[in-house]
Amino acid sequence: MIKSSWVTLVTILAFCISLVLGGVLVAFHQNLLYEEREKQVREINARFAYTIQDHLNRSLSATYALAALIRQGNGRIEHFDLLGSEMLPLYGGISSLQLAPDGVIRQVYPRTGNEKAIGLNLLSDRQRSQEAMLAISSRRLSLAGPFELIQGGKGVVGRIPVFLDAANGKERFWGLVSVVIRIPDFLATVPLQQAVHSGYHYELSRVNPTTGKREVITRSSSEPLHAPVRANIEVPNGVWTLSMEPRDGWHALSELAAEGVLVLLISTLLAALLRTMARQPLLLKLKVEERTRQLSESNTLLAAEMEERVRAEEILRASESRQRTLLDNIPLGITLVDREHRIVMVNRTTSEWFGRAAESFVGKHCYEQFKNRERICDYCPGIVSVRSGLVSNIDTEGVRADGGTFAVHLRTFPLLDQSGGITGFIEVVEDITGLKRAEDALRLSEAKLKESQRVAHIGHYEFDIEARLWTCSEELEEIFGIDDAYSRDLNGWLTIIAPDQREEMSTYLQREVLGKRQGFDREYRIVRVSDRAERWVHGLGQLELGPDGHPVRMFGTIQDITARKRADEERQKLEAQMQHAQKLESLGVLAGGIAHDFNNILLAILGHADLALMRLSAASPGRENLHQIELAAQRAAELARQMLAYSGKGRFVIETLDLGEIIMEMTHMLEVSISKKAVLRLNLAKDLPPIQVDVTQVRQVLMNLVINASEAIGDASGVIAITTGAMHCDREYFGETWLDEQLPEGTYVFVEVADTGCGMDRETISRVFDPFFTTKFAGRGLGMAAVLGIVRGHKGAVKVYSEPRKGTTFKVLFPVAQGHAEALRERVTSQELWHGSGTVLLVDDEETVRALGTEMLQALGFDVLTAKDGREALGIFREHQDIKAVILDLTMPHMDGEETFRELRRTRSDVRVVMSSGYNEQEVCQRFLGKGLAGFIQKPYRLAELGAVLRETLEPPEK
Repeated sequence: MIKSSWVTLVTILAFCISLVLGGVLVAFHQNLLYEEREKQVREINARFAYTIQDHLNRSLSATYALAALIRQGNGRIEHFDLLGSEMLPLYGGISSLQLAPDGVIRQVYPRTGNEKAIGLNLLSDRQRSQEAMLAISSRRLSLAGPFELIQGGKGVVGRIPVFLDAANGKERFWGLVSVVIRIPDFLATVPLQQAVHSGYHYELSRVNPTTGKREVITRSSSEPLHAPVRANIEVPNGVWTLSMEPRDGWHALSELAAEGVLVLLISTLLAALLRTMARQPLLLKLKVEERTRQLSESNTLLAAEMEERVRAEEILRASESRQRTLLDNIPLGITLVDREHRIVMVNRTTSEWFGRAAESFVGKHCYEQFKNRERICDYCPGIVSVRSGLVSNIDTEGVRADGGTFAVHLRTFPLLDQSGGITGFIEVVEDITGLKRAEDALRLSEAKLKESQRVAHIGHYEFDIEARLWTCSEELEEIFGIDDAYSRDLNGWLTIIAPDQREEMSTYLQREVLGKRQGFDREYRIVRVSDRAERWVHGLGQLELGPDGHPVRMFGTIQDITARKRADEERQKLEAQMQHAQKLESLGVLAGGIAHDFNNILLAILGHADLALMRLSAASPGRENLHQIELAAQRAAELARQMLAYSGKGRFVIETLDLGEIIMEMTHMLEVSISKKAVLRLNLAKDLPPIQVDVTQVRQVLMNLVINASEAIGDASGVIAITTGAMHCDREYFGETWLDEQLPEGTYVFVEVADTGCGMDRETISRVFDPFFTTKFAGRGLGMAAVLGIVRGHKGAVKVYSEPRKGTTFKVLFPVAQGHAEALRERVTSQELWHGSGTVLLVDDEETVRALGTEMLQALGFDVLTAKDGREALGIFREHQDIKAVILDLTMPHMDGEETFRELRRTRSDVRVVMSSGYNEQEVCQRFLGKGLAGFIQKPYRLAELGAVLRETLEPPEK
C-alpha cells in the first residue's frame, strides 16, 4: 500500500513540474505575441514612412518645375506671383517659393510673412551656406534643415542649382531655386495622428550632418521612445528616421498576470486529481497550447485608406502634369492695327504662331493675315474698341499660313495718339489651345474622380466654422440621402446622425476637434434622410486656422463603411463560434480521458460484485449490500457514459423513429423523476417526420432536460412543458444556436422543454453546456454537457431561451430522416451464463483488472495467464502454443494494444484477440477494420458480457 507521505511528495513534485511547464508556456506565448505585435508595428511604421517620403518628394519636385521655367526663360520667369499662386496648391505642404540669382534671394511667393528672407545671401550665411554649396557642387537637389527659418518658424528648405548655357558653349551658374516647407504645415498632410489614435507613439528624427548627433523633428509624446522599430526615409543628402512603438508597451501585464493565475490554478487542479488521472498533465498542457493559438489581424482599415490615398495621388499627379504643361506655355502675341485694319507691327511670338515673317504682316489687313478672310469679320472686337474706347474680349480661332487653326483669346485696346484721339487698336492674342485641351481633360478627370468617389462611397465636404455652414459633393449627398433643398448648417448635420450618438458627436466636435485644434477622425452612425436607413460612416477632417490661430474651416471626407462594419460583425461572430468549438473539443478530450480511467475502476467494482453475487447463496444477507454496490457502480458507469457522450465518443445505435412515440413511451419515467410540485404538460405534434437517432441517447437528452427543469423550479410550484414540431431552419437561424457547425438548411424536427423556474442570466447561459459546470451544490455538471455531446453526434443543434426569474426553454433540433419510422423495440438480454475451456492470456497494465479478470475467466472455466504490458505478453504467447484467445487492453505503457496486436498476428496469424477499452466499440473497431480483430469488450463489463464475447469469439457460428 502506498504511504501517504509518498503520495504527498509525488503530488508536490507534480505541482512543481506543472508550474514550471506552465511558466515556460506563458513565456513562449508572450514571446509569440511580442513577435506578432512587432511585425504589425513594423508594417504600420513602413507605411507611414512611405507616406512621408512620398509627400516630401512631391513637395520638393516643385524645384524641378521652377528650374525648368528659368532655363526656358533664359534666367527670367514672367508672372512669378501668378505662377506661385497656382503651384502652391498643386504641390502640397510648401510654405513659399524662392528665386535666388547668384545665391541672393530676390523673389519670394507669397511675399507676405516672408519679407525677412528677401536679400539674404545663401552663399555667405553660415547656417545655410553648407547645403547651398553642396547643391552647387553636386548639381543636385539638397535639403537643408530642419532649422529656425529667418521668416519665423521651424522648417526645411529644398534647393536646386540652375545652370544656363553661356556664349562660350559652357554652362554658367545662374543661382538657386528653393522651396520652403514648414514642418507643422508639412506634417498636417501626413496622417501621423492616426498612429496615435491606433495606440502607438512615434518619433521623426534625423542625424545632423554637421554635429553627427540625432535631432528630433517631431514626436507624439514628450518622453523618448524606449524600444521602437525604425524605418529610414531617404531625403536629399541625408536620411530621416521614423520610429514607432506601442503606447502601452510591447507586453500586456494584465494578460501576463491572467496567464500566471491560470497556470497556478491548473497546477493545483492537476495535483488534486493526480490519483485518478495519470494523463491529466498532458491534457492540460494541450488545452493551454490550444488557448495560446490566437492571432490578431492587421489594421485593414489603415491599409485600405492608404491604398485609396495612393490612387487619388496618382490621379492628382496626372492632372498636375497636364496643368504644368499649360503653365509652361503662356506666351502672348502683340499686334498694332490702324483704323483701316491695316497691320502696323507684330511681335516675334505672333510671327512664330502664324508661320509668317514679321515683315510680311506690315501694311496688310488683319483679317487677311489672321483669319484668311477677304473682308472684315462679322464681329470685330477692334471696331468695338475704336467706337467705344473700351477693352473688348473674344475667344476665336487663328489661321496659320499653312491653313491650320488654333484657339486664341483676343483682347483689343484702343490706340490713342498724343491728343487722345483713337488712331487704331492693339490686339493681344493668347494661345488658349492648351487651355482648351486642359479644360476638356479636367472635365474628364473630374468625371473620373466623381465616379471613383461613387464606387468607393467616399464624399467630401467643406465646413465654414464661423458661418456654421457646409457644402459637399454629390456622393456625400447620396450617402446622407439629401437633396439641394436640405439645410446645410450644423444642426442639419447633427440631425442626420443617429439619435443616440448626436450628443456624443456634438461634444466631440466642440471639445476635441475645435477646442483642441485636432483633426476629425470618428466612425459613427447616420440615418439617411430619404429612406431613414441606418448606415455607418467614417468621417475625416483637417482644420484650417486663421491668422489669430482660431479654426475657420474644416475640409474632409466621409466614407460609407456599412459593408465593412457588417463584414467585421460576421467575422467576429465566426471567430467566437470557432473559439467556442475549440473549447468544446478540448473539454471533450478531457471528459473522454476521465471516463476511460473511471471505466477501469468501475470494472473492478462491478466485476467483484458480480463474482460475489454468483458465489453467495440466495439467502445470504450480504446479497443486498452487493446489489447496492452494483447499483452505485452502474450509476458511476452512467456518469462515465455521459462524459463519453459529451466527448462525442458515446455508443450510437441508429434507428429511424418517431420523436413523439419516444416521449410518450417514457412519460411515466419523466413524471416520477420531477418534483411533486411540478406539473408535466405534453404538446406533441401529430404526423411528425421521422428522425434517425439512438433511442437510448435521446431518452438521456429528454431525462436530463426535464430533471434540469424540475431543479430550476425547486420547491415552488411550476409547469414543465414538452412540445414537439417541425420547422424550416436557415443559416440565419442556425447562427443563433449552439453547434452551428455548417448544418444544412432544411426541415428539422424539434423537441422543446420549457419551465417556469428561476431562469438564467447571460453568463450562466454561456457556460450551461460546459462539463463540470453546475449551479447546484451537489451537481456534477455533466448532464447538460452530455446533452450537447449527444446532439452533436446526431448532427443537430440546441437553442436556449432564458431570462432571470422568467423561466428557461431548451429547443433541441434533429435533422429529418428519409423513409418511415420504426416501432420501438425492447431489448432482451440473456441471463444464461456460458462456460468454456482452454487457456486465455489476459493483458492489462492495471493490477486490479488483471486480478479480477483472472477470477472471472476462471469462473467461466478457463485457465488464465496474465501480462502487465505488451512486451511481457509477447514473451508468454511465444512460450505457450495452447493459448486459445487473448484479451488485450488498448492503452498500455511500453507497448500499447495496437502494436501488441500486430506482433501477435505476426507470430501466429490465426490468434483470436479480443480488444478491451474504456472507449466505445465503434471508435476502437474503426482502427482495426480489416486487420483480423476477433472481438471487442467495453469496460466496465460484467461476467455474463465477458462470457458472451468469448463465446462469439471461440465458437464459430453455425452455417
